[in-house]
Amino acid sequence: MPLTSLVLAVALGADPAPIVGRGDTLGAVNGVSVLVEDVDVRAERLGVSSQALRLKVEDRVLTSGIALLDDEALERQPAAPMLYVRVQMVPVTKARCAAAVEVQLLQLVSLSSGERAWATTWSHATLVRADPRRLAGAVDEVLARQMRGFARTYHAAHGLGRRDALLAGRE
Repeated sequence: MPLTSLVLAVALGADPAPIVGRGDTLGAVNGVSVLVEDVDVRAERLGVSSQALRLKVEDRVLTSGIALLDDEALERQPAAPMLYVRVQMVPVTKARCAAAVEVQLLQLVSLSSGERAWATTWSHATLVRADPRRLAGAVDEVLARQMRGFARTYHAAHGLGRRDALLAGRE
């Protein structure tokens, strides 16, 4: 679901349920790289920075027991798995603000034409509404929840249940 559809669904009162892949394509993934899109100036003024988001996501990947791929390791992965993170401000009122927080796993896939293209194979998007002073903390909480969901899906695809992941120190 594109971000505009998500925002429209929330504005219309629809349930912004996550769009989460079943993890079928994660079994062959042996790690991920992280790409965080630049946040806009309004988000930065409220304490949300691209650099801080990237460091938090990378830390959560590593503490979940998932390998963090550098550029060289990423090139050796046929699907080049990349966690793409985007936080986009959504205007509400002066006393309230909102941000769409989206995490996607992008992978290169082969098309029947022989071409390769990026496809989203796992995704979770949430609209955060908060007092402007609490936005950064609210974004962090949502991002942590999204990353736990990704880690659970990743570990399930690799045959690790919750108990096994906890014993291995991966969740």
